[in-house]
Order: sequence, then C-alpha cells, then structure tokens
Amino acid sequence: MTERRHYAHTLLLLGGNEGDVRSNGAFIVAELSKFYHVERMSAWYSSPAWGFEGPDFLNAVVELSQVGDVELLLERCLDLELRLGRERSGSGYSNRPMDVDILYVEDLVINSENLTVPHPKIPERRFTLVPLNEHWSERVHPVLGLTQKELLDECKDESVVTRVDE
Repeated sequence: MTERRHYAHTLLLLGGNEGDVRSNGAFIVAELSKFYHVERMSAWYSSPAWGFEGPDFLNAVVELSQVGDVELLLERCLDLELRLGRERSGSGYSNRPMDVDILYVEDLVINSENLTVPHPKIPERRFTLVPLNEHWSERVHPVLGLTQKELLDECKDESVVTRVDE
C-alpha cells in the first residue's frame, strides 16, 4: 500500500466582486476546513476588475495543509464556486461572487488538463502578489526562482491594491 502524501503548504486565492464577498470567502474557508487544515489567511484587499470593466474585487490568500489530492481540492473549489452562484462564461473574465485559484502546492509544478500550478498568472497580477506578500513574501516561485517580494517588485501591473480593514 502506498502512503498518501499530504502537502503542508497549499496557497489559494479567493476573490469576488458580487454580493457579500467576505461572507462568501468565510463560507469557502469553513467548507474547506472540513477537509483540510487552514493555517492562516491574509487580509482582504480591494482592487479594480482585471481584464474587464466591472466593480472592484476583494481578494485574499488562504494557506491550507493536509491536502492529499490536488485534483480533488480543485473539484471541491469549483463546486463551492458553483454553490455560491458562480457562472462561468467561455468569453474570459466576468463578475463573480467568488473565484478560487490554486496558486501553489508546496514546490510542485503541475501541468494537467485541468490544473496548472503554480498559477501561471501570479507574476502578472498585483491583486495576487500583494496579499501573497503579507505572510509569504519569501516563498520562492518554483519555476521562476524568485520570491513573492521579487515578483511584486518586478510586476508591471500598476493597479492600486488596497488593504481593507475590518
């Protein structure tokens, strides 16, 4: 019998711009905590819609541990998005109550039909890099060899990302 590996450091980005995004995020975290250990979470950050015109987004990063099957985590995240009313359009970016992106799974590089890890757009998105730098600034991108701080310093996205205090 093979031993199942549990990944200690899995980072997700939560984001949305419809409805009560913080409550939706709390729902996602509560549901995921039934299967995984939630290590910590960044603050929420506000930023303009990226890739389309729409209301501002709120985004936060969540760290999970005890993730054994990354594809199952992806299925659970997609199911939770749907339960919150997410409608996927084939035409790119759109408004949404909640989106969950798997950013990193330890130092793994995954290129499957359904999942790419690390998330390929991390270096391009200030709204991802700013919350990542709250707790994980020294985490090294396993493909680029740069820390999150270095990625943020080099990011060409000039969007204003603002911490939203409670």
